[in-house]
Amino acid sequence: MIATPQMVYQHPHKSIFLDFTPQKKGESNPQKLEHSPSQIRALEITSSLQMTLDYKELIEKFSSEIKTTIPHESIHYSGPQPDVSFSSGNKSQYLCTYLLTLNNKPLGELSLTRITEFEEKEMTLIEPFLRSLLYPLHNALAYKDALQLALKDPLTGIPNRAAMDDALNREIKLAHRNGSPLALVSFDLDHFKNVNDHYGHSNGDAVIKTFVRTVKRCIRETDMLCRYGGEEFTVILSHTDRNGAIRLSERIREAVEKTPFRTKELTIPITVSIGVSHLTLDDNSTSLFNKADAALYQAKTDGRNCVRFSSSWYCPVNQKKMVESVVN
Repeated sequence: MIATPQMVYQHPHKSIFLDFTPQKKGESNPQKLEHSPSQIRALEITSSLQMTLDYKELIEKFSSEIKTTIPHESIHYSGPQPDVSFSSGNKSQYLCTYLLTLNNKPLGELSLTRITEFEEKEMTLIEPFLRSLLYPLHNALAYKDALQLALKDPLTGIPNRAAMDDALNREIKLAHRNGSPLALVSFDLDHFKNVNDHYGHSNGDAVIKTFVRTVKRCIRETDMLCRYGGEEFTVILSHTDRNGAIRLSERIREAVEKTPFRTKELTIPITVSIGVSHLTLDDNSTSLFNKADAALYQAKTDGRNCVRFSSSWYCPVNQKKMVESVVN
């Protein structure tokens, strides 16, 4: 029987914070002339950390910078948001944890662990080092938020076209490498211009939100619903073959038809035309999308509110296509 060392907490959840108050004009700064060696080292660390805006790289770099002064086996960071976390190294017996705050804004929690106890001298040294991390970490988290915002549709909160392009390229590479199936579904809300013209753009926005909620109820968490533009949407279906994609598409079509947008004053019916394609060995993101788009075009040509499947690339120049109807 192997005994697992019990974790010993030293200074658990101690707060490291920095409040920035602008100095008044003419006011002297008693700390500006002299810096202790630890303060100088902290300034050097700050300068080094400002070279990256990736929070994971930042935490790893911070660990590397302080390791000679404060040896540790692992570093662990949990951000203010659930999707922000990073760990490097293997957890050891002794642990010290700090809550990081800048201008009353929480920046998360950082922990160091090692197999021997942290000495009081080290605990004194680590605090100015942690303060040197605060501004670079704040900037890295703000940069991450800005990137995520740039990849989201502001109306629905789902990924936008740029996010779809990145995800589709990534999923195609994975599917080709692993030999796993992949499908792409394209949607177009039927006669959406009439909705905006007759009911106004605010109701049109509400129809789009209703549609997105309906689709989300039908798909898996691993499926990626994106707003491609206007009333056009896509779903990337990893590990999904042709038949699975068609069945899901028909289920979505039925659910949308049964879920109109309603207010006390009006009811706006919603239907959707759907095109489906699946990945072949010769496909890239462009050809896979073109196949789904060709099938979507056929669905609209065939009267809308239906599902069509395309098994070959569609070329608008010579009108060559191979689109199969999906019979309910």
